[in-house]
Amino acid sequence: MAVTKQDKSRTLYALTSAALCLPGMDVRAATPSLLATGSTAYGYYQESDQRMQVQIYHADGLVPLTERLEFAFSLDRDTYSGASPAWNVPQTMTNQTLANGGGVADLISAASAVSAQSITGEGLEKFQTYQDALNASGGDKVKAYTTLLDSMVPAGTATVQRFQTQPLETRTQPVLSMKYYMDNSTLGISGGLSDEPDYLSNFGAINFSHEFNNKQTTLSAGYNITRNAIFRNQGHNHSPADVGLGHIHPADCTISDCTNYALLNANSVFNGLNLGVSQVLGKNTLYNLSTNYTNQSGFLSNPYKTVYVRGEITPTEYAYISDNQNNLGSINWNAITPLEIVGPELFRENRPDQRNQFSVVNGLNHYLPNLDASLHFDYRFYHDDWNINAHTFEFKWYQGLPFGITAIPSIRYYSQSQADFFAPYFLAPRADHHYSSDYRLSAFGAINGGISFAKQISKGVKLDAGIEYYSHQGDLKLGGGGSGNYADYSYYLAHAGVNIDLSAPGSLLEGEGNVLDSLFGDNPHQHHHQHQHQHTPLPAGVMFGHMLEQTGQIMLGYRYMYSGQEGTMLHGSDAVSDAQLAHQYIIRLPKGATAPTAQQVLGDACPGYGHITGPHKFTESGCLVKPTNMFMGMHMLDIMYAPTDWLNLMVMPQLVDMQMNMSTDLRTPYYTMNGDYTEKHNATDTASIYSQMHHSVFDLGDTFMTALIKLYDDPNHHLHIGLGGSAPTGSVSEVHNRITTAVVGSGGQVYNVNLNILQDIGMMPGSGTWDFKPSLTYTGRFDQAFWGLQLSSVNRLQNRNSSGYALGDQYQSTAWGGYKLFDWLSTSVRGVYTQQNKIRGDLYQIIASEIPTGNINQNGHMNVSTVDYAQNYGGHYWDIGIGMNIMVPRGNFAGHSLNIEWLQPVKDYVNGYQLERTGAFSATWNYMF
Repeated sequence: MAVTKQDKSRTLYALTSAALCLPGMDVRAATPSLLATGSTAYGYYQESDQRMQVQIYHADGLVPLTERLEFAFSLDRDTYSGASPAWNVPQTMTNQTLANGGGVADLISAASAVSAQSITGEGLEKFQTYQDALNASGGDKVKAYTTLLDSMVPAGTATVQRFQTQPLETRTQPVLSMKYYMDNSTLGISGGLSDEPDYLSNFGAINFSHEFNNKQTTLSAGYNITRNAIFRNQGHNHSPADVGLGHIHPADCTISDCTNYALLNANSVFNGLNLGVSQVLGKNTLYNLSTNYTNQSGFLSNPYKTVYVRGEITPTEYAYISDNQNNLGSINWNAITPLEIVGPELFRENRPDQRNQFSVVNGLNHYLPNLDASLHFDYRFYHDDWNINAHTFEFKWYQGLPFGITAIPSIRYYSQSQADFFAPYFLAPRADHHYSSDYRLSAFGAINGGISFAKQISKGVKLDAGIEYYSHQGDLKLGGGGSGNYADYSYYLAHAGVNIDLSAPGSLLEGEGNVLDSLFGDNPHQHHHQHQHQHTPLPAGVMFGHMLEQTGQIMLGYRYMYSGQEGTMLHGSDAVSDAQLAHQYIIRLPKGATAPTAQQVLGDACPGYGHITGPHKFTESGCLVKPTNMFMGMHMLDIMYAPTDWLNLMVMPQLVDMQMNMSTDLRTPYYTMNGDYTEKHNATDTASIYSQMHHSVFDLGDTFMTALIKLYDDPNHHLHIGLGGSAPTGSVSEVHNRITTAVVGSGGQVYNVNLNILQDIGMMPGSGTWDFKPSLTYTGRFDQAFWGLQLSSVNRLQNRNSSGYALGDQYQSTAWGGYKLFDWLSTSVRGVYTQQNKIRGDLYQIIASEIPTGNINQNGHMNVSTVDYAQNYGGHYWDIGIGMNIMVPRGNFAGHSLNIEWLQPVKDYVNGYQLERTGAFSATWNYMF
């Protein structure tokens, strides 16, 4: 998962589509929809052996604009992390076998660190051969390298798959489409984009279909185009755990560090055509045939994939590299090989810049009335000019069950041959320099099966859920001859979704107008659909502020809340400079002292621990980097039910979307001072790791649950209290990156160390504690004017969460006033004061000196910026808001309301050091029935 960047978006899209396969939603007749509908779904994808994990979020909607024209949209948001295959290597070349004959790459990296006494057996012989090559000159050096290389990979050596860490990333894909229905034809256009941190795809399509033969035959044709931009940068790489890809100082660089290849900014273009025919063979049978052609051109390689190739660097060239190993940065690597060098015998993969793909799909759907079931069978043949041939067989069975449930079991088999330029590893160079070890281009077979269930809850609500299991194996290839079992893996995909009719209950368009008439028209036949909105309009940013008026009433809603920070760093209410953030601990020594006796903190933005490691040494303090901008978006689903006219019950699950960018190193150079001397230091490697870093989180947040109790109500005044809280369904152990490495012990043993580097506290989507959230709300109105007041708080019921801290309690008061300009439009002005208390405890830290020896897995955090310290959270905030409220008073969409509000900061007084706030935006949509 998330291995090939060009394929990743399509893979995630396929996963999303799989999670959204609602029963019965196959090819429908060319008939415009009569109802506005919306659906949302969630899927979870998990590969075996702790590989990729993907969370899939989907929402879509369809609105009939007229009798012939409909508009549709969809939004997919996928969050993925974990480890994915990076490269393959012959087993004799892995550092795990160093003691028994490691490879050239291992010997080069270990030559200065491992003594010959710690290597035994075949490894000792190879180590000595390598030392002889280093000490030789001229033809003897070349001969020594020839001998060494010839001994590296004996015939039949097994393949070992190596992995790279995948930082937590998100993909966002919005799609908009329109369909226009004629008497016997349909024209559709669509467009969208798929955005990832290092991959951006824009796409569009146009499709046309025509029905004839009494609508028993349908011909269709379409064209689509996709433009992709592929990036690679050092601030956001996917480095294999044991292959250096970053930049360090030339004096310390290895081959991979000193190549200094330009940051990648490549492009590719896909053009596709499709033709299809659908034929009704009988009242219960439908046959579909389609053909597809796609041309891909441009950069089609994976910028993060590596391939092992013997011979691209010759023994003569190895000898030249050896002679210049103290100044590798001066070598003209392009003269040695056209490939991008990662390490000795390791290169970036290189695929052709053209690919032509062809496929033919046959489908047969047959309904069995006696069983109230239908069978769907599809066969797909695929071929491309990379010499991949693939076959896909798929069966689905739709079975009606009692209680309105539909079950859909399915099974699918896939088999493909390998690409011309694929091999697990290469022992000889190719003349065209095309290489790939991506297992997705290998010869393999795959089988997957699953089952989904759907249930119509009411006329307007439909639920579905299901699970699927997939197994990828070389031995499953049709006819045998797979690429081996080194890349075998499996995954499961679980999904659930809901589809809702958004039109007013019982109201169809009935050919009596369009969506504009439905919103604001005065059609006498539609008066019975009117909804009376007696409640007072509410600013979008006020939560738990209104109640349903009638027993049995239900409200569904969507709420989006955005807040941003950017620009000036504040301490209290004063601006601070980068120099202030970078202040160090100062260790003062009296003359003649051999050890520090006291220390004083000049800068407290990032105080560190002040741990003394020697007479004149201490752990670093002061901020290495600072946040330059941060934003948080919350997507909330409001579900409210009124069991009585004085009690409302409400549940609000949410998704949290957060982004943060960090600045460059603040401490290049920096100084330490004491009573006897001043010393200048260079920037640390830690700073370069975090420089220009992008952090992102998109995950489930805490779930709000509350009861609203009416205390007083008359035509002009209303008072109610909210008693509820939040369940800690949001994560407080969100991983920013995973560091996986192998540590060689003094006796030659290898320990596996896995460090999960956690996001900072402000980037966690949940609180991790059970929270009590009371509120008291008063609203009033007179004629066209309205007003309100709310007092609320958030009280943490636990002193610590599972990650070692508890967010501070929060207290808020807000008051607003507004005026109804029309019966469907009103405006409001609001003032807000918020007090956020300090955090209790702190996020667990990773301290290098405390990492035990041995195979370990550890979660923790590293302090490099203001956001990493609990003291830099909370404060006092004052805001002014301006809002607008729209209520649909009549027609098919009566019962819908839309509110928006912008909240502008007036004053901040922050705890510690924090980034200045830029504002907040809220939007709510509600539908009552």
